[in-house]
Amino acid sequence: MKKIYTLILLLFVFSIATNAQELTVNGDFETWPGGTLGTWTSKSGTTILGEATIVHGGDSSMNVELTTGSQGNTDLRQSIDVVNGHTYQVSVWVYHLDTVSKVTIYADAWTNIFTNHSLTNVWQEITYQYTADADSDIEIGLRFYDVPDFSTAGSSFMYVDDYSVIDLSVSGTAPLVENVLTIPSVPTSSDNVDIQANITDDGTIITAYMLYNTDGSAVFNDSIEMTVGTAPTYQTTTQIPAQIGGTMVKYFIRAVDDNDEIGESPIYSYVISMGVATGDCENLFFSEYIEGSGNNKALEIYNPTDAQIDLSNYSIQRFNNGSTTASATLVLEGTIDAGGVYVLVNTNAVTAFTSVADSLTSFIGHNGNDAYILFNYVDTIDVFGLIGSSADFDIGTEVGGAANHTLLRKVDIHKGQKDWSLGNMEWNIYDIDVSEHLGSHTMDACISTSTEVIQEQVMVVYPNPVVNIINFDNLDGINTIELVDGLGNVVILVDVNSNKTSVNIACLKSGFYIARLKSNDKIKSIKFIKK
Repeated sequence: MKKIYTLILLLFVFSIATNAQELTVNGDFETWPGGTLGTWTSKSGTTILGEATIVHGGDSSMNVELTTGSQGNTDLRQSIDVVNGHTYQVSVWVYHLDTVSKVTIYADAWTNIFTNHSLTNVWQEITYQYTADADSDIEIGLRFYDVPDFSTAGSSFMYVDDYSVIDLSVSGTAPLVENVLTIPSVPTSSDNVDIQANITDDGTIITAYMLYNTDGSAVFNDSIEMTVGTAPTYQTTTQIPAQIGGTMVKYFIRAVDDNDEIGESPIYSYVISMGVATGDCENLFFSEYIEGSGNNKALEIYNPTDAQIDLSNYSIQRFNNGSTTASATLVLEGTIDAGGVYVLVNTNAVTAFTSVADSLTSFIGHNGNDAYILFNYVDTIDVFGLIGSSADFDIGTEVGGAANHTLLRKVDIHKGQKDWSLGNMEWNIYDIDVSEHLGSHTMDACISTSTEVIQEQVMVVYPNPVVNIINFDNLDGINTIELVDGLGNVVILVDVNSNKTSVNIACLKSGFYIARLKSNDKIKSIKFIKK
């Protein structure tokens, strides 16, 4: 009879479940008889000790001091049996304390799969798949490899944990991780996030991990081990701190049962909301959609506010033919005056369309089943169409009404609508190729309230991660910005004299940095990543 285990994780938060059997002996570095690793063989170019404080999983890891630049004298290895034609997943977690060395996997030969030595003080995983060409014993392990300046830099220090070799070709019943929930589903920068999941297995779950990252990459640099509570519940109270607006968080859950079989959930992701204004007459929305003959395609955006809006913080994604993944993204440019519109038209449309266009672009090339999402920073502020549906979208009671029609937002609509089941009711339908309304929009006046609400503007830093240019918005009261590296050194100092500024950081090395935004009486620190 199947057993179901409930996973509850209090944290910020992709892969198909695998069947696997762990082949290493003491790959988790938990056993240290006489202070040695036993089944592992190490060379004299390293000093190796057990470590109980900085660990990735379990109670201990391996503390490594690399004392030589002679590469053949730094190996750590053991032998395992492999089967002809079987594929093996080799992985290891490494925690660098400095940037003067890196680690590579050995699996019957050197793999040239290296850790990122610029990432310090975080756990990172490297993986490699090995396919055996004969039944044999092979050696697996690591080599601790110096970067060019190591020979003059002295010793290098790191921790290693959870070296794993699993046979992906072994059949069996691996743990099934499913029903994963992210709560809240749209977190803000002040939220810790609960992740819930069920694990189903025909045995006992021995360990379960949450693996995650906050840089939007495919590398999961950290993990949280779940401690086993009273069966059948597995629970952790570990939390990932609140992330700044715009941060993408990716995570998945890995479980191991009492037969050393491993199951993984798919990878999930979410982006931290920027908390932009979405009330009546507070932000942009789609005001006209034209799906005309040939290339007569247009999309209009309306500014219902009483101020000009800079479009550089806005973008549109298009989803073609029922796709749930964006087919194209367009970052907007220019401005929209208060009460004005911004018109995007297909480059090859007729003159009646192009003559009122603010932007001629091939991005506008929709049919009646292609959806659009309008973003302010990373927050969705309006949606046209049903994401994931390949049928022409219904408009009110008109089945497939989005095809071969001009659609005009109704005059009593004052804001975007993220729920298409409601949004599809907000449009008036006109015949194909009608363009007389394009270039302006009529809206009923917003009703003012007698209560004045004053909200503090939230400082915004984007993009994150950043390649060359990092932008700072809403800097009222800020005098200086200090960019600080991981050692606490101020690497760039900027005097602030406007509400927004941009800084070129192309000269900085990849890694984690802190932006310290300083006013007369306080300092706000924001973490960001330089790619």
